[in-house]
Amino acid sequence: MDNRSSGKALEITVQNKDVQLAELNQKYTQVKEDFKYNLKLIDDRDKELLTFDNRLKEFKKQLNNKDGEISELKIINDQLRSVAQQIELQIEEEKKHFIQRLNRKEKDVDIYKRQCDDALNDERQQIEQERRAVNRKLSELEAELDRQRRELSSDFETHTRKSEYEWKKKFDDLQNEQLASELKVK
Repeated sequence: MDNRSSGKALEITVQNKDVQLAELNQKYTQVKEDFKYNLKLIDDRDKELLTFDNRLKEFKKQLNNKDGEISELKIINDQLRSVAQQIELQIEEEKKHFIQRLNRKEKDVDIYKRQCDDALNDERQQIEQERRAVNRKLSELEAELDRQRRELSSDFETHTRKSEYEWKKKFDDLQNEQLASELKVK
């Protein structure tokens, strides 16, 4: 019986070891998968860092180009300022001459404006007189139109009543004849 119990104990120990081995294999597989995943993450990060390094180099190159452009633009800006100062001096001189000419033209324009205002006032008075005349004529025409409408409306009503009366009379005559015919037949 000792052999059997030690065989059974051995068998149980083997089963326990198999379960432990399966658990260890499962943990090993999980650790292996995690390790592969982490390696892939590291590889992706390395690629990303390489991309960022390349972009950084490109940005530095662009920055150097822009610095060169800025230097050139500063030189051009200084030249333009010098030209602008010369132009401002010329403008001031021309401005003085222009103001003198403008003052003369303003006097001429004032005279012309007064003449135009006088002509415009005359024109307005004439237009106002014509507007009053047109409004008077329009009122007369509207009154005449209202009178003609009333007259036509009255004539139409009279004619309608007359026609209605004649139709009723004809209808009554026909009904009477029909009744008379029916009475003769009976």
